[in-house]
Amino acid sequence: MKIFIGPTGRGLDLSGLTVLPPAQQGDIATEVLKGPDTLILIDGYFTQHLAPWHKEILFAIEKGCRVIGAGSLGALRAAECKRYGMESVGVIAKWYEDYTCLDDSEVALAHSCAEDGYVPLSIPLVNIRATVKALGEDPSIIKACAGIFFMERSWQKIKSVIGVKADVLKENYVDQKQLDAIAAIEAAKVAREDRPYDKSDCSVFLTALLAADVTGKDGKRLWETARLREEATDSWLFAEFATALGVGATPQQVEACSSKMWDNLGIHSEEAAMKWQAETGTTDETWNSFAFKEAVKQNARNWFNAITSGAEAIYITNQYQLLKGKSYG
Repeated sequence: MKIFIGPTGRGLDLSGLTVLPPAQQGDIATEVLKGPDTLILIDGYFTQHLAPWHKEILFAIEKGCRVIGAGSLGALRAAECKRYGMESVGVIAKWYEDYTCLDDSEVALAHSCAEDGYVPLSIPLVNIRATVKALGEDPSIIKACAGIFFMERSWQKIKSVIGVKADVLKENYVDQKQLDAIAAIEAAKVAREDRPYDKSDCSVFLTALLAADVTGKDGKRLWETARLREEATDSWLFAEFATALGVGATPQQVEACSSKMWDNLGIHSEEAAMKWQAETGTTDETWNSFAFKEAVKQNARNWFNAITSGAEAIYITNQYQLLKGKSYG
């Protein structure tokens, strides 16, 4: 069970949960690719990073994940994706469903970084709304506070707008975002029968879009390593097409490529190799498959050079260098 949470989670008992930082675009898809799970979306980014998009949630549901939203960005996405199978929990999500809340900024707040513990630096309007309702105060207070930019909505700024009423609100403050987060965690603990879901068309184009946003083991998103991704794709396709043409590799050739790969990594002992595999999560099957592909590619090059006497390879190299504008030397 995984929860995306930041400032809303301060002071909460999150034991038993895999705690993830506020979600940004690609984070939900990244977790989905690790296998079916229960995903609780509470906090997410709005400004400094792109927010997680709706089709990530549809992708998660199609892949067998249970997705629950509440509190903050989770409440927004739950109201928007409830019809597709996302579970909506809490008062704030209900406010968005019945149009009590209309603006995304009602749940937004400024906060410190993860290293500082996501300390809230402003007051979200939904909590002002909850406090006003709990006290039976004049609803015009909500409208007045809504006029303050969410990053600047401090108690001092609120007091400058509504006067001493701000002290009453502060003293009786209702943290509705956190109450809804607690409700979402409790809801996640209760087993839910699978409900029929009319799947959307998860086309190859959607998959490609998701692939650009998911993070790798190094924490980088694929678009940040686009050049490496192209090289990796070309390498894989080269080996697959060569195999389809009947090019193979002997065990001795695969072993030679395997040894060369270890040398390139600077690993020269079995103990060091086992340690590296454990740290990177690389199985023997994955390693041997890659070594086989490397051997196939080398044999394909040898085959091509043999049937053209190398002349065609020289022409192709010169043409590639010219058309790609590459310079070597």
